[in-house]
Amino acid sequence: MRTGLVVVFVAVVASAAVLVPRWLEQNSGNEKVAPEPCLLDSQDCRWIANGNDWQISLSREAESRKMTFTVTTSATPARLLAVLTGESMYMGEYPVPLTKTAKGTYQAKFNLPVCTTDPDMRWQINLKASGENVTSDAVMPVLDAHYGS
Repeated sequence: MRTGLVVVFVAVVASAAVLVPRWLEQNSGNEKVAPEPCLLDSQDCRWIANGNDWQISLSREAESRKMTFTVTTSATPARLLAVLTGESMYMGEYPVPLTKTAKGTYQAKFNLPVCTTDPDMRWQINLKASGENVTSDAVMPVLDAHYGS
């Protein structure tokens, strides 16, 4: 009986010695690092994508769901779209088209969707210029919604 346990133990240790380094090698460097959240409620978010500077800012009316996105960029996209996705709770994707207001400046006014069961929600914002994602791999703009009943 003891010999059987020793054989099983040696087999487990040998397997671990072979499999663990392979597993570590496969997973090292392949993980995508989560972007750092940039909270639009308290700051503008800035990054560089495809050689262009990008900045997104948010203003909101007090005690309201009405918001204004302003995007400033050195790029010249034909179309610019902000796609809001619930991070704390998935409620689908909410596309917000931005309109060019001046050279390199785009704006959108919109009402932020609200969940009826939870008044606190975090939204992730992905910018798409002419269909291509231009949100940075290093910085992810987010905004928090807090609506009391």
